[in-house]
Amino acid sequence: MISPISSTYNNYYTYLYKTASTTKSGALGASNSLASILGGNSLLGVNSLGSINYSALNNLQSVKTSVKGLQTALNSLSTGAAFNQKTAVSSNPDAVSVTQTKSGNIPTFSVGVTQLASGQANTGSSLAAAANAAAGSYQVQINLNNKTHTVAFQVNAGDTNQVFQQKFADAINKKGIGLTASVQKDGANSTLSIRANTTGDIPAAAFTLADYTGNAVATLGVNNVSQAAQNAIYNINGQAKTSASNTVALTNGATATLKQITGDPVIISAGTDKTSAKRAVDDMVSNYNDLVKNSAAGSRLTRELTAITQLYAPVLGRLGITAASDGTLKTDETKLNAAAENGSLKAFFTQSRSLSYGFSGQLNRTLTNVSSNAQSYISALGTNSLSPNLFYNQLMQTSVSSDYTNLFLQMFI
Repeated sequence: MISPISSTYNNYYTYLYKTASTTKSGALGASNSLASILGGNSLLGVNSLGSINYSALNNLQSVKTSVKGLQTALNSLSTGAAFNQKTAVSSNPDAVSVTQTKSGNIPTFSVGVTQLASGQANTGSSLAAAANAAAGSYQVQINLNNKTHTVAFQVNAGDTNQVFQQKFADAINKKGIGLTASVQKDGANSTLSIRANTTGDIPAAAFTLADYTGNAVATLGVNNVSQAAQNAIYNINGQAKTSASNTVALTNGATATLKQITGDPVIISAGTDKTSAKRAVDDMVSNYNDLVKNSAAGSRLTRELTAITQLYAPVLGRLGITAASDGTLKTDETKLNAAAENGSLKAFFTQSRSLSYGFSGQLNRTLTNVSSNAQSYISALGTNSLSPNLFYNQLMQTSVSSDYTNLFLQMFI
């Protein structure tokens, strides 16, 4: 009977790995009662006082999560799924760009842009920046979105025109009413500009300025409307449309952003998502690094991970994936993007679609072994000083209720 029972300890640890939890139910409840027998071994998730070692179990949960995340990323890369995802693409992203938040194909759209949406913009007079401004207290009333706001500021003796303009701009920006003001310097002159933060032919995008105390608006010339609030005018597949925003919804989570007036129509269609493979590599590296950080240096897991990455280090380096001194991986964005573009990234990861060999296959086998033999691979939670046979002997010799003994034998053998 000793032979089959001798695997109880490892089976129990693997059970904790698979069900990593911080609850006091099930096996953990049994562990709690058997803590005195187990000698407080942290591998078992309990301490010598009979209470759950939450730190150990949380570490075990982190390892489990990283293993699952790494397996998912490797599967996406090695089966080619990460390289075959579709997303909306634009034939001229400088004129009309597109993003898609849902996976799947979209129909083809022909987009033409006649006018871009914009908010009102006022441009003041170009004044000699270094000339002295009139000192005094100034108040300006701004009507925006059917509401009147008053901004106030003080111009001191000796302040220049540029300081005058900047104080007015700061007063507007500090008010936070939906306008942005700025001062532009052009040689010896400076100009105050004010623009609405919202676009479209709507009240929130148009404003008026009026002097209330002093003559700041008149002096600085900021009642000059240089850009009227207007809607975007565009067409999709020949159908005329308008929008207060330059961002317009298409279909299936696809959104187009109008950027320029177009001559020839811009074609929006389903194409290969060139960023999905990079995201999968980033996920792989992130979970790999978490796994290394949550495992003890020198453990079987870290030894095998290091051996695999060292074996493929030359080609990984060319793809933009290298190992740091602490055993973690890092990526070179430029090399990684180039490898995704020229196909070498896909060629490397898809050399085995069944995950049976190659970099992905060897990593996946190690990860599968962790799930079935956790205690052998993970030593970050403590050092096992309790042999399987001693575990069995102490279990059978204890005065703990046979219900707990039977629970262990049923659960872990």
